Amino acid sequence: MSITINGEILDKALIDQEQTMLRQRYGEHMSPDELTAHEAQIASDAKENAIERLLLAQEARKAIPSITAVEIDREFANLIKQYGNPEMAANMPEAEAIKLKAGIAESIRLDKFFKQICKDVPSPTDEECRAYYEEHREEFKSQEMIHASHILRQPSQGQDFGLFQADMMNIREQAAKDADFARLARQFSSCNDNGGDLGWFPRGTMVESFEKTVFGLEPGQVSDIFQTEFGFHIAKVHEKRESAPIAFEQVKKDIRKAIHDQRKNDRIGIEVDKIRESAQIVETAENS
Repeated sequence: MSITINGEILDKALIDQEQTMLRQRYGEHMSPDELTAHEAQIASDAKENAIERLLLAQEARKAIPSITAVEIDREFANLIKQYGNPEMAANMPEAEAIKLKAGIAESIRLDKFFKQICKDVPSPTDEECRAYYEEHREEFKSQEMIHASHILRQPSQGQDFGLFQADMMNIREQAAKDADFARLARQFSSCNDNGGDLGWFPRGTMVESFEKTVFGLEPGQVSDIFQTEFGFHIAKVHEKRESAPIAFEQVKKDIRKAIHDQRKNDRIGIEVDKIRESAQIVETAENS
Protein backbone atom coordinates (compact mmCIF):
# COMPACT_ATOMS: atom_id res chain seq x y z
CA MET A 1 0.00 0.00 0.00
CA SER A 2 1.37 3.38 -1.08
CA ILE A 3 -0.02 6.61 0.44
CA THR A 4 0.26 9.99 -1.26
CA ILE A 5 -0.66 13.14 0.65
CA ASN A 6 -1.09 16.33 -1.36
CA GLY A 7 1.19 14.85 -4.00
CA GLU A 8 3.89 13.80 -1.51
CA ILE A 9 4.54 10.10 -0.93
CA LEU A 10 4.36 9.09 2.73
CA ASP A 11 7.61 7.37 3.66
CA LYS A 12 6.84 3.84 4.89
CA ALA A 13 9.64 4.29 7.45
CA LEU A 14 7.46 6.89 9.16
CA ILE A 15 4.64 4.37 9.55
CA ASP A 16 7.09 1.73 10.83
CA GLN A 17 8.45 4.24 13.35
CA GLU A 18 4.95 5.02 14.61
CA GLN A 19 4.16 1.31 14.83
CA THR A 20 7.27 0.66 16.92
CA MET A 21 6.41 3.49 19.33
CA LEU A 22 2.82 2.28 19.70
CA ARG A 23 3.93 -1.29 20.37
CA GLN A 24 6.26 -0.05 23.10
CA ARG A 25 3.53 2.11 24.63
CA TYR A 26 0.88 -0.63 24.55
CA GLY A 27 3.43 -3.20 25.71
CA GLU A 28 3.72 -1.37 29.04
CA HIS A 29 0.11 -2.30 29.83
CA MET A 30 -0.49 -5.48 27.81
CA SER A 31 0.74 -9.05 27.87
CA PRO A 32 2.50 -10.37 24.74
CA ASP A 33 -0.69 -12.25 23.77
CA GLU A 34 -2.83 -9.11 24.15
CA LEU A 35 -0.30 -7.15 22.11
CA THR A 36 -0.52 -9.73 19.31
CA ALA A 37 -4.31 -9.55 19.40
CA HIS A 38 -4.13 -5.76 18.93
CA GLU A 39 -1.66 -5.82 16.01
CA ALA A 40 -4.29 -4.83 13.43
CA GLN A 41 -5.40 -1.87 15.55
CA ILE A 42 -1.79 -0.83 16.17
CA ALA A 43 -1.05 -0.94 12.43
CA SER A 44 -4.15 1.16 11.68
CA ASP A 45 -3.33 3.72 14.38
CA ALA A 46 0.29 3.93 13.20
CA LYS A 47 -0.83 4.67 9.64
CA GLU A 48 -3.21 7.42 10.81
CA ASN A 49 -0.55 8.95 13.08
CA ALA A 50 1.98 8.98 10.23
CA ILE A 51 -0.52 10.65 7.91
CA GLU A 52 -1.20 13.34 10.50
CA ARG A 53 2.52 13.88 11.08
CA LEU A 54 3.10 14.49 7.38
CA LEU A 55 0.08 16.81 7.15
CA LEU A 56 1.46 18.86 10.02
CA ALA A 57 4.93 18.89 8.47
CA GLN A 58 3.48 20.17 5.20
CA GLU A 59 1.61 22.98 6.97
CA ALA A 60 4.71 23.83 8.99
CA ARG A 61 6.70 24.27 5.77
CA LYS A 62 4.13 26.82 4.61
CA ALA A 63 3.99 28.66 7.95
CA ILE A 64 7.76 28.56 8.63
CA PRO A 65 9.40 28.69 5.19
CA SER A 66 13.01 28.69 6.34
CA ILE A 67 15.20 27.66 9.25
CA THR A 68 18.59 29.30 9.64
CA ALA A 69 21.83 27.33 9.40
CA VAL A 70 22.74 28.65 12.87
CA GLU A 71 19.62 27.02 14.38
CA ILE A 72 20.28 23.73 12.62
CA ASP A 73 23.97 23.65 13.58
CA ARG A 74 23.10 24.45 17.20
CA GLU A 75 20.68 21.55 17.43
CA PHE A 76 23.11 19.30 15.57
CA ALA A 77 25.82 20.12 18.13
CA ASN A 78 23.39 19.47 20.99
CA LEU A 79 22.55 16.10 19.49
CA ILE A 80 26.21 15.15 19.21
CA LYS A 81 26.77 16.30 22.80
CA GLN A 82 23.80 14.27 23.98
CA TYR A 83 25.38 11.09 22.67
CA GLY A 84 28.68 12.08 24.28
CA ASN A 85 30.79 11.39 21.21
CA PRO A 86 32.56 14.50 19.80
CA GLU A 87 34.10 12.39 17.01
CA MET A 88 30.66 11.38 15.75
CA ALA A 89 30.25 14.54 13.65
CA ALA A 90 33.76 14.37 12.19
CA ASN A 91 33.39 10.71 11.18
CA MET A 92 29.83 10.95 9.87
CA PRO A 93 29.49 10.48 6.09
CA GLU A 94 28.40 13.68 4.36
CA ALA A 95 25.18 12.17 2.99
CA GLU A 96 24.19 10.99 6.47
CA ALA A 97 24.96 14.40 8.00
CA ILE A 98 22.85 16.14 5.34
CA LYS A 99 19.94 13.77 6.01
CA LEU A 100 20.25 14.25 9.78
CA LYS A 101 20.32 18.04 9.46
CA ALA A 102 17.26 17.94 7.20
CA GLY A 103 15.43 16.02 9.92
CA ILE A 104 16.60 18.56 12.51
CA ALA A 105 15.30 21.43 10.36
CA GLU A 106 11.92 19.67 10.06
CA SER A 107 11.79 19.21 13.83
CA ILE A 108 12.63 22.88 14.51
CA ARG A 109 10.03 23.97 11.98
CA LEU A 110 7.34 21.78 13.57
CA ASP A 111 8.19 23.05 17.04
CA LYS A 112 7.81 26.67 15.86
CA PHE A 113 4.57 25.79 14.08
CA PHE A 114 3.13 24.19 17.22
CA LYS A 115 4.04 27.30 19.20
CA GLN A 116 2.15 29.41 16.67
CA ILE A 117 -0.92 27.19 16.91
CA CYS A 118 -0.83 27.10 20.71
CA LYS A 119 0.25 30.66 21.50
CA ASP A 120 -3.17 31.60 22.91
CA VAL A 121 -3.88 28.32 24.75
CA PRO A 122 -4.48 29.41 28.36
CA SER A 123 -2.51 27.98 31.23
CA PRO A 124 -4.82 26.55 33.93
CA THR A 125 -5.63 28.65 36.99
CA ASP A 126 -4.80 27.58 40.54
CA GLU A 127 -8.47 26.71 41.00
CA GLU A 128 -8.43 24.43 37.96
CA CYS A 129 -5.25 22.76 39.17
CA ARG A 130 -6.79 22.25 42.62
CA ALA A 131 -9.93 20.75 41.08
CA TYR A 132 -7.79 18.34 39.03
CA TYR A 133 -5.87 17.36 42.18
CA GLU A 134 -9.07 16.66 44.11
CA GLU A 135 -10.50 14.60 41.25
CA HIS A 136 -7.32 12.51 40.85
CA ARG A 137 -6.19 12.19 44.48
CA GLU A 138 -5.33 8.52 44.07
CA GLU A 139 -2.66 9.47 41.52
CA PHE A 140 -0.89 11.77 43.95
CA LYS A 141 0.49 9.39 46.53
CA SER A 142 4.07 8.59 47.45
CA GLN A 143 5.18 5.04 46.74
CA GLU A 144 5.33 2.45 49.46
CA MET A 145 9.05 2.09 50.28
CA ILE A 146 11.04 -0.48 52.19
CA HIS A 147 14.58 -0.65 53.55
CA ALA A 148 15.85 -4.21 53.62
CA SER A 149 18.96 -6.38 53.65
CA HIS A 150 19.41 -9.93 52.45
CA ILE A 151 21.72 -12.90 52.45
CA LEU A 152 21.90 -14.77 49.15
CA ARG A 153 23.38 -18.23 48.71
CA GLN A 154 23.35 -21.03 46.15
CA PRO A 155 24.42 -24.62 46.73
CA SER A 156 27.80 -25.25 45.17
CA GLN A 157 28.13 -27.89 42.46
CA GLY A 158 27.94 -31.35 43.96
CA GLN A 159 27.03 -30.05 47.44
CA ASP A 160 24.56 -32.14 49.39
CA PHE A 161 21.33 -30.12 49.33
CA GLY A 162 20.36 -31.31 52.80
CA LEU A 163 23.60 -29.92 54.23
CA PHE A 164 23.06 -26.68 52.31
CA GLN A 165 19.59 -26.33 53.81
CA ALA A 166 20.97 -27.01 57.29
CA ASP A 167 23.58 -24.27 56.82
CA MET A 168 20.90 -21.82 55.68
CA MET A 169 18.70 -22.68 58.64
CA ASN A 170 21.63 -22.09 61.00
CA ILE A 171 22.32 -18.66 59.43
CA ARG A 172 18.63 -17.79 59.58
CA GLU A 173 18.50 -18.76 63.27
CA GLN A 174 21.45 -16.48 64.04
CA ALA A 175 19.81 -13.62 62.14
CA ALA A 176 16.52 -14.12 63.99
CA LYS A 177 18.32 -13.91 67.35
CA ASP A 178 19.28 -10.30 66.62
CA ALA A 179 22.78 -11.17 65.46
CA ASP A 180 24.55 -8.54 63.36
CA PHE A 181 22.82 -9.11 60.00
CA ALA A 182 25.47 -7.16 58.08
CA ARG A 183 28.20 -9.33 59.60
CA LEU A 184 26.33 -12.50 58.64
CA ALA A 185 25.87 -11.18 55.09
CA ARG A 186 29.56 -10.33 54.75
CA GLN A 187 30.47 -13.77 56.04
CA PHE A 188 27.97 -15.97 54.21
CA SER A 189 26.30 -14.12 51.33
CA SER A 190 27.40 -14.32 47.71
CA CYS A 191 25.98 -10.79 47.36
CA ASN A 192 27.66 -9.13 50.32
CA ASP A 193 28.23 -5.55 49.16
CA ASN A 194 27.30 -3.10 51.94
CA GLY A 195 26.68 -6.04 54.24
CA GLY A 196 23.75 -7.15 52.12
CA ASP A 197 22.01 -3.78 52.58
CA LEU A 198 19.72 -3.05 49.59
CA GLY A 199 18.82 0.45 50.78
CA TRP A 200 15.36 1.90 50.20
CA PHE A 201 13.32 0.67 47.22
CA PRO A 202 9.69 0.71 46.03
CA ARG A 203 7.64 -2.11 44.59
CA GLY A 204 8.61 -2.96 41.05
CA THR A 205 12.35 -2.53 41.64
CA MET A 206 13.24 -6.10 42.58
CA VAL A 207 12.03 -9.37 41.07
CA GLU A 208 8.46 -10.22 42.03
CA SER A 209 9.41 -13.38 43.93
CA PHE A 210 11.70 -11.33 46.19
CA GLU A 211 9.27 -8.46 46.73
CA LYS A 212 6.41 -10.83 47.55
CA THR A 213 8.29 -11.93 50.66
CA VAL A 214 10.01 -8.74 51.86
CA PHE A 215 6.97 -6.48 51.50
CA GLY A 216 5.09 -8.93 53.70
CA LEU A 217 7.55 -8.47 56.56
CA GLU A 218 7.35 -5.94 59.39
CA PRO A 219 10.29 -3.74 60.47
CA GLY A 220 12.81 -5.81 62.41
CA GLN A 221 11.40 -9.10 61.11
CA VAL A 222 13.61 -11.74 59.48
CA SER A 223 12.12 -13.87 56.72
CA ASP A 224 12.09 -17.61 56.45
CA ILE A 225 14.41 -19.03 53.80
CA PHE A 226 12.87 -18.41 50.37
CA GLN A 227 13.91 -18.97 46.79
CA THR A 228 14.05 -16.68 43.75
CA GLU A 229 15.62 -17.14 40.33
CA PHE A 230 18.89 -15.91 41.85
CA GLY A 231 19.13 -18.45 44.64
CA PHE A 232 18.05 -18.82 48.27
CA HIS A 233 17.54 -15.75 50.43
CA ILE A 234 17.16 -14.67 54.02
CA ALA A 235 15.87 -11.11 54.25
CA LYS A 236 15.49 -8.59 57.04
CA VAL A 237 13.34 -5.47 56.88
CA HIS A 238 14.75 -2.47 58.74
CA GLU A 239 12.13 0.22 58.03
CA LYS A 240 8.99 0.83 56.01
CA ARG A 241 7.35 3.94 54.58
CA GLU A 242 3.70 3.49 53.74
CA SER A 243 2.15 5.12 50.70
CA ALA A 244 0.87 8.58 51.66
CA PRO A 245 -0.90 11.49 49.97
CA ILE A 246 1.36 14.13 48.39
CA ALA A 247 0.42 17.72 49.26
CA PHE A 248 -1.13 19.82 46.50
CA GLU A 249 1.64 22.44 46.66
CA GLN A 250 4.24 19.76 45.89
CA VAL A 251 2.54 18.73 42.66
CA LYS A 252 0.82 21.95 41.56
CA LYS A 253 3.55 22.79 39.06
CA ASP A 254 3.38 19.32 37.48
CA ILE A 255 -0.43 19.45 37.33
CA ARG A 256 -0.36 22.87 35.68
CA LYS A 257 2.06 21.61 33.02
CA ALA A 258 0.06 18.41 32.43
CA ILE A 259 -3.22 20.31 31.93
CA HIS A 260 -1.55 22.94 29.73
CA ASP A 261 0.16 20.27 27.61
CA GLN A 262 -3.15 18.44 27.16
CA ARG A 263 -4.84 21.65 26.07
CA LYS A 264 -2.09 22.27 23.53
CA ASN A 265 -2.38 18.69 22.25
CA ASP A 266 -6.13 19.20 21.89
CA ARG A 267 -5.55 22.41 19.93
CA ILE A 268 -3.09 20.65 17.62
CA GLY A 269 -5.63 17.85 17.16
CA ILE A 270 -8.28 20.37 16.10
CA GLU A 271 -5.80 21.91 13.64
CA VAL A 272 -5.00 18.48 12.17
CA ASP A 273 -8.70 17.78 11.65
CA LYS A 274 -9.08 21.09 9.80
CA ILE A 275 -6.02 20.42 7.64
CA ARG A 276 -7.24 16.92 6.84
CA GLU A 277 -10.61 18.16 5.57
CA SER A 278 -8.98 19.80 2.53
CA ALA A 279 -6.09 17.34 2.08
CA GLN A 280 -5.83 14.98 -0.85
CA ILE A 281 -4.95 11.56 0.55
CA VAL A 282 -4.65 8.73 -1.96
CA GLU A 283 -3.98 5.12 -0.99
CA THR A 284 -2.82 2.85 -3.81
CA ALA A 285 -2.20 -0.89 -3.76
CA GLU A 286 1.46 -1.71 -4.49
CA ASN A 287 0.61 -3.98 -7.44
CA SER A 288 -1.74 -1.52 -9.15
